[in-house]
Amino acid sequence: MIRRLPNALALALLCAWASPIAAQTAPAAPTGLTGWESATRVVTVQWDDPDDSTITKYQWRNTSLSGSWPSWTDISGSGATTTTATTTTAFPNIWNRRIQVRACAGTTCGNASEVRVDVGQVPIIDVSITSTPRAGDTYTVGETISVAVTWAAWASPDNRGIQLTFSIGANNRTVETTARPRNSGTSAARRGTVTWHYTVVAQDVDADGISIGPYPIGLAGRMDFYGGIVTGAGNVGQHQIRNSANHKVD
Repeated sequence: MIRRLPNALALALLCAWASPIAAQTAPAAPTGLTGWESATRVVTVQWDDPDDSTITKYQWRNTSLSGSWPSWTDISGSGATTTTATTTTAFPNIWNRRIQVRACAGTTCGNASEVRVDVGQVPIIDVSITSTPRAGDTYTVGETISVAVTWAAWASPDNRGIQLTFSIGANNRTVETTARPRNSGTSAARRGTVTWHYTVVAQDVDADGISIGPYPIGLAGRMDFYGGIVTGAGNVGQHQIRNSANHKVD
């Protein structure tokens, strides 16, 4: 005797068998990605928490400035709440490493974000906005925004220009200076500081405050650190400033 399944149950089984498995949605590319090098040449990268519980892991890879990308590597122990990763071995003393990070939901991985880290450089130890608006917290046309960057050693550029890029709203502005760093202290305690000045123009609008970084600081020429020539000037890295509330522009 053949027993027939109830119509509703038979229909449900048929639909389950016939319907394809829903594809996982790829996570968004990490935002706010930045990176920096320690004194032992290990590199740390950091990004914003996307608040996405579907993320099961993060992956990363790195190459030289002009090199090709290798295969992706899982960031060990990463998951939905991970926002930082550090290399377990030191990078070679080579400047300008490009690092990409992406999030994965199971086997579905999203787009990557990229940051450049100047490995082998004398590290930046402070980035600060040294100017203040004439009134309140907002600069207007003609006012000057001043930004100071301090390195962990005495530095002497060869006067061919050190370039700092920062964000005013949706626009990036690059300022160049040929001023030599102010030196303080002696021997290993020396510090080198460079200050940039930018004059606000009518097109500049930033309602939530200017940002500095994670862009590397560019160098039109070269810079000496204790007599050693380097071809880059540093990476803002962990000292980036994001949406400084006391430095808006209108």
